[in-house]
Amino acid sequence: MLIGSLVLMGILDLVLLATTVVAVIIVVALFMLLMPGIARAEENSQAAMGRLGATLESSLQAIRTVKASVAEDRQIEKVVGEARDAQLHRVKAIRYQAFAWTIAFSGIQMAIVAIMALGAWRVSQNAMEVSSLIAFLLYAFGLMFPIMEISQGITSLQSGFAAASRIRELETMKMEAETPVLAMPLHMEPDQSHALTLDNVTYAYSEGTQAAVQNISLTIPSHGHVALVGPSGAGKTTLFSLILRFMEPDDGALYLNGVPFSAMTHQEIRRQLGYVEQETPVVPGTIRENLTFTHTDVTDEELWDVLREVRLDDKVRSLEHGLDTSLLDTPLSGGQRQRIALARAIVRMPKVLLLDEATAQVDGITEAAIQACIRNRAQRGAVVTIAHRLSTVIEADRIVVMDGGRIRATGAHEELLTNDTLYRELVEALRIAQPPDSEAA
Repeated sequence: MLIGSLVLMGILDLVLLATTVVAVIIVVALFMLLMPGIARAEENSQAAMGRLGATLESSLQAIRTVKASVAEDRQIEKVVGEARDAQLHRVKAIRYQAFAWTIAFSGIQMAIVAIMALGAWRVSQNAMEVSSLIAFLLYAFGLMFPIMEISQGITSLQSGFAAASRIRELETMKMEAETPVLAMPLHMEPDQSHALTLDNVTYAYSEGTQAAVQNISLTIPSHGHVALVGPSGAGKTTLFSLILRFMEPDDGALYLNGVPFSAMTHQEIRRQLGYVEQETPVVPGTIRENLTFTHTDVTDEELWDVLREVRLDDKVRSLEHGLDTSLLDTPLSGGQRQRIALARAIVRMPKVLLLDEATAQVDGITEAAIQACIRNRAQRGAVVTIAHRLSTVIEADRIVVMDGGRIRATGAHEELLTNDTLYRELVEALRIAQPPDSEAA
């Protein structure tokens, strides 16, 4: 409609057309000058909305801590402050849009006034007919609708562009490869004697920072219990993240049954690993859905066996719907959640079972049951444990002491008590009572 109107206006009078085109160019120029401001305002508005959502979500997740700390008013003020900030940015963006629309509308109105004045003068000079001037003005009035539509569409696009830029930030994130980086050599045979091998592995979270783990060389046998201990920041969790291939090492290599990680996909590696997080999240759904989250073909008999192993079968049987009880409607203690997570990991014995502080939230009796479970599983496969409570790893076949991202010492509990000062300090700080035999040793 815009192009057609301009063509017909040119047929009627080229001088008035030139006046109209100049007016449109001025309007477009002013409009484009406002576009960067509109884009920035939209980006700031969406960022403020994101901060508001994050603050609100974190406050609701920590609602018990908020109430226990009598901090409701402070937290409400923080959320309201983020809401006010989001409101200010949104109002600013809308003001920019309204200003742009005003310029577009006013510019066309000013162009029509100029056309009427110039046209009246040309009619007085017998340069054009009155009928032509009326027709030209009708076409000029017809320009208002398409120009306003275009201006509103362009300003609305800025919101879409702002959202698209945030989406592009996700698109630029490095994705996990769905195919192996390297092809597995034909002559390579799986090594069944070693479940995991780390060969001189180094990793830093960002360039130029100190490596979280450095020159780690460690062999995990296919059977037995290996415990990782050390102060916070020693690199234990980073090591687990590398084993689970959440991150790729900067240097060195990892092997699963003698096969390099780079010759396998992420899924092929993780199918052979079991993992229990320290936070022990449960999946929304029923107890059955949580336990069968990794292996969907598990039978009820296997589920009850593993629940019995973690001392949770009586609790589940006491529930009205048993395995089909929804975890959203059933309050579970932290220890019970931890045992469900452990049961999920051991329902089918993986090649390597990774436990991150598996006894952090359980009582002494349940801890003994979990220790018995670990001993049982260690006879059938590899178990690697991270623990800050050293009582959970005293019976480990091998203890690896980490400090500053490096392996400081390895050995059995009694050996490390005698030979490693850091391990001895950790034990003494936790006041773990030692058997008389070990003290004598």
